[in-house]
Parts: sequence; C-alpha cells; structure tokens
Amino acid sequence: MMRKIALMSACLLAMACGGTAKIGGGKQGAAQAMLASSEPTQNTSSLNVVSAFFGNLSLPCDHGGEVRVKNLNLDVSAGGNSASTGMSFSAEFANCKSATSDAGDAVLNGTLSVSNLIKAGSGSALLQQTLKGKLSFGGAFNDFLDADVVQELSAGVANGPMVSMVLKGTVANSGGSYSFDESISVTGDKIVVDVTTK
Repeated sequence: MMRKIALMSACLLAMACGGTAKIGGGKQGAAQAMLASSEPTQNTSSLNVVSAFFGNLSLPCDHGGEVRVKNLNLDVSAGGNSASTGMSFSAEFANCKSATSDAGDAVLNGTLSVSNLIKAGSGSALLQQTLKGKLSFGGAFNDFLDADVVQELSAGVANGPMVSMVLKGTVANSGGSYSFDESISVTGDKIVVDVTTK
C-alpha cells in the first residue's frame, strides 16, 4: 500500500514538473516565442569592458532566473552622423522565465549564440540581433525553440504591447519549422499557447 502511494506521489510530482503546453500559433506563434525568449539578451546596457574582467556576468529575466553571459566581445565604431555598437556573446539560459502565457510561465534552459548590433543615426536607432541555438521550454511547457535567425527591432519598441520587427531565417518548435524573410508584428512577452492533454 505504501509503495502504491509513493508511486502515485512520484507520478503526480512528475506531472506537475512537466507541463503540457506547447507553443501554438504556427509561424506567428514561433516568431512571438522567439522575441519573448530573446528579450533578456536585448538588455545588454549593463555589460561593459570593465565588468568583463570580473568573471561572471548575467542578465536578469523578467519573471525570474537569468541568462549567463560568456565570451563577451565588444566593437564600437562611429563616423559621420551615425554610430554603431557591436556585441557578441554566448547566452546560457538558467531557469529563465522571460516568456509568459495563459498556461503559465515558460522556464527556458539552453544556449544561444548572440550577436547584437545597435545602429544609431539622426533620430533613429535599430537593434539587429543574430540568434542561433536551441532552448528547451519547461515550467508550464513541454516544448523547444531551435533558432537560426536575424531579427531587427526599432529601439524602444519592445516596451510596448505590439512590436514590429523584421525576421530572417528559420525557427522550429514541436509544431514545425518556419522560414522567415519578412516584417512581422507580435505582442510583447506573451506567447501563444496550445495546451495538449498528452
């Protein structure tokens, strides 16, 4: 009897730990999940050359956890009426909760190779991100995101409810693999969810 109770408890615990939500919304949902996942890697203003000499660097995720930054490289250039700042690093997601949904938080783990290029001109600024790697979606989810994309965002636009971005490359999840070479509008840090009963 005690053994049956222990087994039932283990099963319930396993069910609680492993969510059933999937990334929904097809191509649109994949783009939205990509933006929500990459949000912590956009917040690189706190990373600088001095901090690179003091070991571990990390970027906080909005709802808990962190992204650990490794192999940071900086490149700053200016000329005429424009300037650009380049930054590349390896982003290790450690229980990062940067994506929410109606089913609950997605807990992200995995590694992305990130290259950020900020282009500032007269009255405009653009963040161009190259993202490559695979993230597992845990928490309320049981899914993944496999990306090899370049996304371009107007500076400051990610703070609003709607984000317009240019996305080029491929993004895959359990729903399929999607190719992009277009401008697409997505909504903040909330991802489309497809809840299954499996």
